[in-house]
Amino acid sequence: MDELFEITSKPLHELEKFFATDSTGETTSTASTWFNIRCGKTVKKKDHITTHITTGTFTNIVTAITINAYAGEDNIIFRKHNRLTSKNFKVEEHSGDSAYLCKENCDAVEAVGGIPFFRPKSNSLVKSDGSYAWLRMMLNYHKHPIKSKRSYNRRLNVESTNHAKKAKFGSHVRSKNDIAKENESKFQWLAYNFSVLSRAYYAYDIEPYFIK
Repeated sequence: MDELFEITSKPLHELEKFFATDSTGETTSTASTWFNIRCGKTVKKKDHITTHITTGTFTNIVTAITINAYAGEDNIIFRKHNRLTSKNFKVEEHSGDSAYLCKENCDAVEAVGGIPFFRPKSNSLVKSDGSYAWLRMMLNYHKHPIKSKRSYNRRLNVESTNHAKKAKFGSHVRSKNDIAKENESKFQWLAYNFSVLSRAYYAYDIEPYFIK
């Protein structure tokens, strides 16, 4: 199924050069229960799945996706998405919020020829500790704050992607099993990618190679 995201995004490789990664939650029909010692009663809470997507900031096509029934591994997922996206696209910039802020992610983006833009935290230091990609990014933020903010703000397009998908195909999965939840959500996102291709077919005269 992951290969289908590569197939549906590849026809737009001439249009997309700036990318952004973010995560969003999707609700499920299952719930977890546990005993809360402080309250002294059983607590029940709806489960959700966490979806990480990397999207082009021009057409909002999804180039890589990871869906987990648990949270965590944000930075590992980012580097995986960066690697998958660079296979078919020329990555000029790759941005993300402070959840993906780390030196390893900066190095990974520069390794594929791109410029990293992550939102620094209030306690983020310029000190590189061996990562020149981190040093260049932080100095860029300090010396060219307006230009850096403009580049980082391209990340907001990934929020538009999340909203568009949920508006078209919903933000809820009905499956009970964790693997089935992940697969059901992937099918929804795959349908979203086909909708982007349909729009690009008419708006940008793009003809996907797989329909020839």
